[in-house]
Parts: sequence; C-alpha cells; structure tokens
Amino acid sequence: MRNINAEDRVNRMNRRIGEFIQGLTEGRGAQGVPGGAVVRITARLPTEDSPEALLVVKATSEVGDHVAFVGGLDLTQAFLTWAAKDRGTGLKWREDVPWGERGSG
Repeated sequence: MRNINAEDRVNRMNRRIGEFIQGLTEGRGAQGVPGGAVVRITARLPTEDSPEALLVVKATSEVGDHVAFVGGLDLTQAFLTWAAKDRGTGLKWREDVPWGERGSG
C-alpha cells in the first residue's frame, strides 16, 4: 500500500536538493566566502565502517582557495544541511592548503 505522505515528503526533499544543486551553477553554495564560487564537490558515501556521508566542498575567490566539510547520515541529509547553512552564515570555510604543504606548527 502506498504511503502518500511519505512519498510527498521524499519528493519535497528531492526538489529542494535539486533546486540547491541548480543554484550551485548560479553562484550559490559559497556563503561566507566573499566573492566565492563553488568549484568542486567530493562525496564520501556511507560504509559499514564509516556510516556517515561527507561532502568536501571547494570554493575559490579573489583571495584564494577555500575548503569546507558537511556531513550527514546520507547524501540527502548532507546536501540539505549545506543548503540550510548557505541560507544563513554558510559553512565553516578554511584556507585550502594541499596536504603536503601543511606546516607542522
């Protein structure tokens, strides 16, 4: 038997995610990076050993490259969390320094 309410809830979530992803191509997603634009998203999918999803978001601006992380129980939750944070102050952005160039103190 179909659960119309559950289907509607899933459809609304999928629509919000789709609208947010479309907005990424229009300059959304980098709230908190002045003049920034998202240039790359990498996803780590949940596994048995690591049961949460993680998005690694990279943005660039006139002052340099930035990276931020957002997680969730699945990709749906991670994208919805990112979208909600983007409507506020944005993700916690850091300077994107390649791993081999990191100083030790």
